[in-house]
Amino acid sequence: MRLPSLPLSRPGGRTGGGRVAERRRAAGCSATPDLEKKGASPAAKEMGRGGPLEGEDGGLGEMLLLFVWRIGGEDGSGGAESMACCMREQRRCSIDMRICLLLVLLLALLDTFVRFSFTHFLVINCCRRIGALDSAMDSVLEIQNQAKQQLQRVAMAAAPIEVLPPCKRQKKNPSCLGTSPVLPATSTADWSSLQLDIVRRIADSFLATNDIDCYMDLRTVCHSWRYATDDPKENILDYQFLPRRWIILDEVFQSGTRCLLVNTATGRILHKELPLLSDYYIVTTTLDGFFVLADRRPPHAARVFNPLTGGIIPFTVPVPPEVKVTCSLCFEFASPMLTLLSKSCCKIYISSPHSIRTENFEISLYGLFRRAVKGDLAGLWWLPAGSSESAETAAVNAIGKISNVMKSLHVDPLKFFSSDPPDMGLADDTKCFLMDFGGQLLATIKGQLVQIFRYEAKNGVLLHLKSIGNHAIFLGHHKCLAVDTDMFPLIEANCVYYTEQLGLSARIRKCNIKDEKVESISEAVDFVKQEKQFVLVGDRPFTIIQLLASYTINIRDSELALHQIT
Repeated sequence: MRLPSLPLSRPGGRTGGGRVAERRRAAGCSATPDLEKKGASPAAKEMGRGGPLEGEDGGLGEMLLLFVWRIGGEDGSGGAESMACCMREQRRCSIDMRICLLLVLLLALLDTFVRFSFTHFLVINCCRRIGALDSAMDSVLEIQNQAKQQLQRVAMAAAPIEVLPPCKRQKKNPSCLGTSPVLPATSTADWSSLQLDIVRRIADSFLATNDIDCYMDLRTVCHSWRYATDDPKENILDYQFLPRRWIILDEVFQSGTRCLLVNTATGRILHKELPLLSDYYIVTTTLDGFFVLADRRPPHAARVFNPLTGGIIPFTVPVPPEVKVTCSLCFEFASPMLTLLSKSCCKIYISSPHSIRTENFEISLYGLFRRAVKGDLAGLWWLPAGSSESAETAAVNAIGKISNVMKSLHVDPLKFFSSDPPDMGLADDTKCFLMDFGGQLLATIKGQLVQIFRYEAKNGVLLHLKSIGNHAIFLGHHKCLAVDTDMFPLIEANCVYYTEQLGLSARIRKCNIKDEKVESISEAVDFVKQEKQFVLVGDRPFTIIQLLASYTINIRDSELALHQIT
């Protein structure tokens, strides 16, 4: 087997075997040992002749030959065996070298794989970091936009006087919106930044339907909305902030300072908590939804309380010490006019916030004016000093026309305007109920049949009506009112609802104005009289017809009178 020739010298140098040969030649010896002369073995001789172990450049074969010669003695007797051993070692080294080469190759492959994996990891990690950086940049931009919007809102709130118009403004056409710039669609939803003309439009829509409680709630949203709308407490006599056609159901749902209000024009039902009522004596309520209160300190001056705005109108007139006080409130004049009736002395108190006027009437005329007050007609029947003569003349003419109808029916004036509830089945129990119907005087005469008359002030004529359109009338010996049947589906239009008493019970009756058909609302008794009140005995929940009928025949007791009695 021929050993591979391995270079044992550095580049540009000589091999170790070449240097040995030169030294031998310098000493006068041959370059290779004279093995043949020494009796060397055939293997040694073969090696010495430059056999298969000889390298091209004095390689590994020459080195091994010198090594064998050195260790085998001069004759080379032990060199053959040593050479065989060396050849076996060379084969083993060759195998080891191959294994080493394989290991080196595997290490190279492993290194390549590791480098690729690490590179892949770096690429993925970099991609993730780039994605996270993009998200972070988006978040930073969003935060910057929000900060800019917040700064704009703060600037608007910090300087409202420079941006907003004055509170008291000229009312414009509500069907036309302003031309304020529209907010961008990407801006954050913020009700305080709503355009002010839109805020006013919403506020005016609440006032148009007399939903003053919604108007008050709107003003509590934020400073901008309050500044853009009028404050009802700055002018408590402003007509747009006065309740209209609201009634307060006293006895049915009242509990402490909580009450139930119903709007007879829109059908709205409102539960209201009024803690201020505990500071006064509650005397009575009006047909427009006001509370009449009495100061707790003598002389117990009257106070009119608006439950929708919380405003109080002070009056100087003392509240009469009556258990059942009849009152009326009129805002048709320069100052509000409060009318209080004292049945015990047939006296009527007419008061403005700074003046008092009293009128004494005969018992017959007192019943007439009492009916007018109960029907919210006080402003049309008598007028304060300085009022127009035409209005007073119209009131006198109306009284004359109604008196002519009374005479034609041959009815006693005391019974005709009596405040006692009608008795069922009595032929001569004819009564007159007066009420305000859309600014016009309406006289309803209840006998065996129901007749309705409307007084036209322009012509001075009392017209007999056969229709009241989509309205219904509720008659009672304490109050009378008209409701819009489109807002109350259970109430039939063009009908009159009233209550007839039979002993200690009462029933609700309905009369159709057009065909004059009369029928009971239910087969059972609707009310039972307990002391001076008619209490509903029907199954709960009560219908709106039962509640309105109860409102017209019951009136709450004055807390002032009850306090003085006890």
